[in-house]
Amino acid sequence: MDKRFRSSLSGYNKNDVHAYIENLLDEKDYEINDLKYKIREMGEQLKKLTRENFEMEYDKNEIAETLLKTNDVSKKIIEKTYEEADEIIKKVNIEAKEKEIVIKAKVDEVNRRIEEYLQKAMTKRDRINFETEEARIQLNEINQRSIKSVQRLKEILEIE
Repeated sequence: MDKRFRSSLSGYNKNDVHAYIENLLDEKDYEINDLKYKIREMGEQLKKLTRENFEMEYDKNEIAETLLKTNDVSKKIIEKTYEEADEIIKKVNIEAKEKEIVIKAKVDEVNRRIEEYLQKAMTKRDRINFETEEARIQLNEINQRSIKSVQRLKEILEIE
């Protein structure tokens, strides 16, 4: 900001200089308050994204646990089916093969659906992690600009 002051007998006009400094301070106060507001907003956004990330991590763990339980259940179902199939094979070999095919198809469908949901959850988690990192970077940049603005203001005040 290039400002020219009127001169007086003892140098610059004090009223002009004081008015300039007051105006400069008001502008910097506004900038600082605006940056503080942005920092608060980004902090809230960071909290929200962190909370969403935590929820996604929780969901991921629940899904993984469900997947393990489902695999255990699937294994038990398959084992039981094989036992029943062995008994049925003795009586009717064709009927046992049909049941085995149906059960395997159901297990595959359940596993496929679980894998799809898990993939979607991991993709969303990755997006939230990316957005969280972007918010952290932006928050850091705003903090750096705030620090530089305050330092520039101090330098300006020390010069005058």
